[in-house]
Amino acid sequence: PDKDKVTVRIPYSIQGSSTDVLTLKMYNSQGDTLYEEETSVSDPAQKQGEFNVLLDVPGSYTVRLTTTMSAPPYTDSAQKPIAQMITGEAVYTLNIDYTRLAQFAEKTLRPSANTVDIEVLHTQEVQDVTLRLIDPFDHTLMQTFEQNVHGSRTSTVTLNLQPYFGLGALDVMLDATTVNGDVYRDQDHLRIDLPGANLIVIDDPILQSLTTREDAATATWHISVGQDVYTEPTRVELYARIFDLNRQVLDAYSVDTVTLSAYQDQSFTTPLDLTRVPDKGSLELYLTLYGEGLNVPLDRKVVTFRRSLSVPLPTVLAPEPFETFNAETGRHVSYLAYLPRELANFIDPRQQDALRLSIRSDDGWKDVSDKLYWMDYPEYVPGLGYLTLIFAEDIALEKEGYQNIRLEITDMAGNSAQHNRKIYADMTPPEIDLGRNPGPVLNEGESTAAHRVYDLAWPTNQPSIKLSGTVQDQLTSFVFSVNGDVLLPYMPYREGEVDRRSFSQTIDVPLGESEVILEAIDGVENKTMLRIHVNRKDAPDSGGVLPGPIRPIP
Repeated sequence: PDKDKVTVRIPYSIQGSSTDVLTLKMYNSQGDTLYEEETSVSDPAQKQGEFNVLLDVPGSYTVRLTTTMSAPPYTDSAQKPIAQMITGEAVYTLNIDYTRLAQFAEKTLRPSANTVDIEVLHTQEVQDVTLRLIDPFDHTLMQTFEQNVHGSRTSTVTLNLQPYFGLGALDVMLDATTVNGDVYRDQDHLRIDLPGANLIVIDDPILQSLTTREDAATATWHISVGQDVYTEPTRVELYARIFDLNRQVLDAYSVDTVTLSAYQDQSFTTPLDLTRVPDKGSLELYLTLYGEGLNVPLDRKVVTFRRSLSVPLPTVLAPEPFETFNAETGRHVSYLAYLPRELANFIDPRQQDALRLSIRSDDGWKDVSDKLYWMDYPEYVPGLGYLTLIFAEDIALEKEGYQNIRLEITDMAGNSAQHNRKIYADMTPPEIDLGRNPGPVLNEGESTAAHRVYDLAWPTNQPSIKLSGTVQDQLTSFVFSVNGDVLLPYMPYREGEVDRRSFSQTIDVPLGESEVILEAIDGVENKTMLRIHVNRKDAPDSGGVLPGPIRPIP
């Protein structure tokens, strides 16, 4: 509101390829041209952009965007040359005005002195600004300040805060009065955080915010008047409010009024009934100290009791239920879960055993909590709100078959629960057995955990070789192919069962060196590839299949 002009962004996007020039024209409410600008849009990189125009506030304007195509001279019906052709046009109205007549330059103040300067921004038509000081606890109007600001756009109001230190905080509402006498209330809001008087002392610091699952709690506190108190403390009023998880007030009532002895340190114990506090709700106990003949509190403290009857369980995104892993992916499994921010506040990840992540191994449960991270700053997700993320990376599975990844959670009230996510891991590629001795040799340079590559030399003198053997997988089914032709298709199976099948195939081979590729891929993409390096020489022999060992005749 202290500005008379504003820079307006006018974005554009040009469709099609026949446009060369974009022209912007702006008119005021009387139709006078205020601004005109032309830009080239012939290049594809120029098809999107924006104009920036400085305009008066308030104001009403007409915006006209016109696209044209440069072309060889055309003629109209009167045979007059046309240098350009209009290819598109958009016209709309732009209204600019102040959203409010006055506002604070800052929304939160934390003064270190007894006074504070509050800067107010306002329009030219504002005659006076009024600041209403309000107790945020019960919304009581404490005091009103009015100041004439006409003739300026920025004004400073100085407040003496010392009488309000006991409130702990002070709300300031801003009203504006125009030169015509019109009053506009609640133009802005400001919160002033005050240092407090420290006359009320909570004995147990944990009680400043205690999370419990019990039906009752006790607040222990005392009054300390050993410092210079400018008036005699006379009473402490105790008031309670009960909230649900979303901070909606469910109940509010007076707990007690304690009369104090003159200028003496005194200790007190206040029992509280928490049975009316719902799960994940809270009870806030306000202790307000008053002095002789004063309506403004000398001090105020708030004690919060949060109630949790069950541990909040997160939503687990990864791994997915019954997700399968092979010998490669099973060595870097990721875990990702989230909690809404409001529920995550009931868990303190710094507490021992608040979060424990484990995986199943052959020796039982293995703790992998050292890989677990708790995001301290919630992330906003559209449609879900602010979420606290829990994640772990590079978890190595050590057991094959069905198993669990378990997250154990203990909240600040001592409630515990666990979330189990069942997955399936097949860490062993299929086996191809041709019954030959010597057998295939593992190619370690080309192999990975999930993809095994074997080489086998096969000399022959025949135009064909006969392959026969078995393929098996211990945990899933498989697809087996020879030179890309499927011999053994994928079979319906139950995870954890052995799939073992035989095959026989005759392969024609050319003279010289050639390769025959045998490949078996199981249900989770573990793969075994056997490369047979055939070397055929043109000479007769006993056949394509090499003879086995000679056995004695009985």
